Amino acid sequence: MKVCETCQKEYPDDVKFCKTCGTPLMEKQEASFCPYCGAKLDADSRFCPSCGKAVEGEEAAGTGASPAATDVPAQDDAPSALAPVEEVPPVALDERFQLSSGGIVLHSGAPLPSKTGWCKWAYIAGLLLLLAGGFGLIVLLFTYAIEYNIIQFQKDKLRRMKFKFVSPVTTDDIYSRLQPVLMKKYGNAMQFDREDDTIVVRYDEVIYDINPNEDGTVSIWWRKSLAGAFLRFREGKLYRKIRTGTALIAYELQQQFGVHE
Repeated sequence: MKVCETCQKEYPDDVKFCKTCGTPLMEKQEASFCPYCGAKLDADSRFCPSCGKAVEGEEAAGTGASPAATDVPAQDDAPSALAPVEEVPPVALDERFQLSSGGIVLHSGAPLPSKTGWCKWAYIAGLLLLLAGGFGLIVLLFTYAIEYNIIQFQKDKLRRMKFKFVSPVTTDDIYSRLQPVLMKKYGNAMQFDREDDTIVVRYDEVIYDINPNEDGTVSIWWRKSLAGAFLRFREGKLYRKIRTGTALIAYELQQQFGVHE
């Protein structure tokens, strides 16, 4: 049996080229599986991408059969081939804390949505009109003015945004749970400080104050660092940094205190 590497269609052994895309056909390789966890392996795999154990040579099951049917010598420290991969459970809500009734719950650390995405199309239209000798310059200036005011409004809105959190919580609680996680993931890119009863995070030329609110929610109050002050003429870039940093810190904070829903 032969197979096309481009479109993955199978052909009999006497066919040399794919009838769809014309790619030369290759001999179909039988699938192989990790004898320890059952994960599928690539043809040149020396280590399992799932459990990390060595599978080079006779240890890999390459007959195309189910990994459960492979005769693997018993090992004390190796899990069964049929054993499911253990998943790390999410942090549970500590019984000492009470979950707030309001606030936003983030399901990932992805940047918060931009409200100025449409502006790039207005800029493109303005450039085309400018090249055509029309009112392109007016369109560009008008778009810039609208974008600038939207960014100022949205930056202020991010400061007032409330995220679902827990209470009562202390500054020490926040620091002891959040600092190890962010330092492990981002290293020196994240810098922590403490100003009175506020935990301060410096990230990507922006400073973020973590402020628990009276209603049990938490706000991430951003402000420019000394380096970030040079971004005052690059509002679009600063807006992107704030959307990224605010979401990242709020998400990790919720995860460490068991706020998932």
